[in-house]
Amino acid sequence: MDNENNQKKAGETKIIAFPNLGERLIAKGLDELGNRNFKAAAQLFSQAREYEPENDEVCMGLVVSLVELEYYEESKRVVYRDAE
Repeated sequence: MDNENNQKKAGETKIIAFPNLGERLIAKGLDELGNRNFKAAAQLFSQAREYEPENDEVCMGLVVSLVELEYYEESKRVVYRDAE
């Protein structure tokens, strides 16, 4: 019986984000962008976008990071997705 309850609980797990997580990810992304660590910046902006998809700063940081990494097609998808 305990095993059944544990299985149900595992399937019902909810993730609770830390307060202001989006803002912190943006700040870290900007720091990495300033340090020219474009791969880390792109990862941070991608994560921030999950929390703040309408934030222009997130999208711009992600596009700049992707262009610097020469991921042109992916950067176009980000731009055109936001334009829709």
